[in-house]
Amino acid sequence: MPLFTRISSSIGYVFVLCTVMASGQTMSVKIVRRQNSETGYTYQVSGHLRSTSNEDANCNANSDEDSTHVSCHGSGTTNTTITAPQTISYSVTGATYSLLLPDGRVAVVNCESKSDNGLNATMANMSAGWDSATDGSSGRRPIRRSCRTPLVDDVQVEFKGKNAKLKWPVSIDGKKFESETFKILGVLYSTVKQDAFLAPAPVAAAKPDVFPSIDDILDKFVKASGGKAVIESINSEVSTGTIDINGGTFPFEFDQQSPDKWRIEVKLPDDKLYLQFSNGIKAWEHDPEQGLKEMSSGKMQELTRDGDLQSAIHLKKYYPKMELKGKDKVGDRPVYIIEASSAQGHPKVLYFDTETGLQLREDSTKDTKHGTVSQSTYMEDYKDFQGGMVAYTIRQVNNGQIVTMKIGEIKRNIPIDDKRFEKPE
Repeated sequence: MPLFTRISSSIGYVFVLCTVMASGQTMSVKIVRRQNSETGYTYQVSGHLRSTSNEDANCNANSDEDSTHVSCHGSGTTNTTITAPQTISYSVTGATYSLLLPDGRVAVVNCESKSDNGLNATMANMSAGWDSATDGSSGRRPIRRSCRTPLVDDVQVEFKGKNAKLKWPVSIDGKKFESETFKILGVLYSTVKQDAFLAPAPVAAAKPDVFPSIDDILDKFVKASGGKAVIESINSEVSTGTIDINGGTFPFEFDQQSPDKWRIEVKLPDDKLYLQFSNGIKAWEHDPEQGLKEMSSGKMQELTRDGDLQSAIHLKKYYPKMELKGKDKVGDRPVYIIEASSAQGHPKVLYFDTETGLQLREDSTKDTKHGTVSQSTYMEDYKDFQGGMVAYTIRQVNNGQIVTMKIGEIKRNIPIDDKRFEKPE
């Protein structure tokens, strides 16, 4: 259907729905707005700046599979009074971004979920974001994966025809990249001299940041988590809730008992179970397709470290080498960034809220049978529980896949049957 836009002005910036980018043109851009949902939503874009006049113009845009055509007509005289931005709306699904281009224009791009019939795994690979479905040839439904989305705002983009291929770093050293192809919805461009609108206002010289010590950051995290005395008093914990992965929702239970016993149980359809558990000496893993198998010592140590009930006060023991990398933001929250290295495995990057002290994000790299996987874990929906703040939502992102764990109930210092941590006879 054609999109009709009534414009009562001589537009200094106008949203033109066309693929105006040169084929193969690559540039550095910044994501200035983003929205993502697998259900339909309205994405609105303001026209930034425009000048008023007595001129009326009618623009008609029609799209086909290969291009979008725009025609406008009108007449009048123009003055230079600046008015409020004009808003353009789109009905979309998936990920939609506004990209600020080097010349001041804004490109709006969108990516919907895509078919990915080659992805084939089980719940045993849940932490790596793999789906257990296969293609229709085996009688199962084909997979539609979510679009890969960057966690950073500064990305590279290659414009080619009606598509924009976004590329961004996913490793600490900046050498490993991921990419995804988006469709161009429109380009906001200027019909007047750019300098008149885009020249930055004078900014006072910024004061240099004064950073706290790593010990101060970790102490603030411990206090936000309830304090050392409260944390040391926890000897057992049972958390229940749901895990959302690839469109499915599954109940889970996570049992922990000091110092190093733990059990993760996920209930799958048809009364099947996915399990990981440890008695502190050995650990096992069970999935419905491969059965029960003993876990490697390296994986057991990593999961035991992550499942430590007193992990907040043991971070320096687990990561003897820590380096403060500076400040950034997680969402709209300012954070301190600490790179933490253990004796074994890859380093992690920890993000702590500069004001509350809470940990908001963790970047890590894991070696799996599918190769090295980089993932980011977000701690969200913090609530007070027995004197300390607890994240009730844990969101894990890797390779465009999102796994979300939502905690419904927590019980502490209750008896747990030791048999739950032992290998079945």
